[in-house]
Amino acid sequence: HHCRRCGYCVEGMDHHCFYINNCVGDRNHRYFILFLFWVSLSTLFVAVCSFLTLQSARSNIQVC
Repeated sequence: HHCRRCGYCVEGMDHHCFYINNCVGDRNHRYFILFLFWVSLSTLFVAVCSFLTLQSARSNIQVC
């Protein structure tokens, strides 16, 4: 398949991802899925850490 965005022919093309600015095809689909997994895991980690930090800060507030 030929990608109109980047102008390359990609074997087993799935789509052109603008987040990684590359086509996803047979040769890199596995790495794209791993990328999505690690981004999701990192996002979840940051969300949990942010929640715990805000909860801790909330419990330390002293009213005058």
